[in-house]
Order: sequence, then C-alpha cells, then structure tokens
Amino acid sequence: MQSHASMGLTLLASLALAGSGRSISLTDYRFPTSTTQQAYLNGSFNSSGNSQDSLQVGYNLGGSGTYWLALRSLPFSYDITGEASYSTSKGTADGAKAEDAWNVNVNTTMDKYLRDEGRTFVYGGAAIDFRKLAGEDAADDPRVDLEAGAGLGRTINATVLKVAVRMNEDFVKYGVTTGSLPDSALLELAAIIDREDEFRSTYGAIEYRKYWYEEMERILI
Repeated sequence: MQSHASMGLTLLASLALAGSGRSISLTDYRFPTSTTQQAYLNGSFNSSGNSQDSLQVGYNLGGSGTYWLALRSLPFSYDITGEASYSTSKGTADGAKAEDAWNVNVNTTMDKYLRDEGRTFVYGGAAIDFRKLAGEDAADDPRVDLEAGAGLGRTINATVLKVAVRMNEDFVKYGVTTGSLPDSALLELAAIIDREDEFRSTYGAIEYRKYWYEEMERILI
C-alpha cells in the first residue's frame, strides 16, 4: 500500500483530475485485486588445468535465483521476495581444496485494513539474511529484522486514474472514440492499467503488451 510514497502521488493526481473538469473523484478509484509472481534462475561453470603434467583441475561453479510474489487487494496486501546464491571453486595448485560460499535473503511486508472501507490499518515486515563467506568454516549467525505498526488513513495510489483520464482525452482528440468515456469505464480502464505487472508476469516481458492492450480495447468497444 506504500503509505509513505503514495500521498504525494495522490495529490498530483487530484490536481490533474480537478483540471480535467470531470466529476470523477480520487475516492471513486479502487485498485484491483491482483497477484504477481516472477522467478529467475541462472548459473555458470568453467574449469581449467594447470598443465599436462598435473592431474589437478580447477573449477568455478555458481548459481543464483530470485523469486517475487505480491498480492494486492484493498483490505489486504503482502509481498515476499527471496534471493539465493551459491558458488564453489577450487584452484589448480596441487593440494588445493574447494571453497564454497552462499547467501540467502528473504524480505516480506504486509498491510491490512481492519475494515474494508475503514481508515485504520496495521502493517508488518520481516527481513532474514543468512550467509557463508568463502574461506570460512561456518556460516554467519542469521540476521533477522522485524517491524510492525499501525496507521490511520487511506493510501491508495490513484495515479493510474490520471493516466486513464489523459488517454480518454487523447482518444477524443484523435477520433478514436466519438465521445468521452463514462466515469465507470474510466475507473475500469484505470484498473486495467494498474494490472501491468500482473500481465507481465503472466505473459512475459515482451508478449504481455498484446494482452494488456487487448484488455484496454475491450473498454472502448
């Protein structure tokens, strides 16, 4: 829900909507329920020998992965991000031993309104870091950071509603539509714009725009 950043964005959007002359209000917008997840994996390996007279083979092996999951809804939102990496290597000198290192990092945050249309919310978060450095015999002690609190207010980022209003003005200006979209259609268009990350995670970084635009076009038909 991004309580610290959204107030300034909301003010800018409010001014833009006021200048558009429409009756629609920021408080009319409700961002859509959406789930987004992404995962990435990569790895590398190489080896080398010291000389033809040595049987010692050196190598470097490494890999990493990232996972991100986010759920957004008006009463409840959370996200979790996990990153992990591992590497092991051994030199070509006779008697060289393998050394490994790894790191695991997990971060999660949560926001919850006590009532769907209320103004009181609670939030919390946790960060966990666990690592072993190359050359060390054992891993460091895990590090855990926790936070929790409560707040009062609504922190909806309605910047996408400003984008929808501007798109509507361009549609009329360039003859895409014969008249302005009704407020209900503008709110629906803003919700689709707000789901860009969901479309990207579902259809991929390149193909998602096709499906995202098609969903917007549905509002214009």
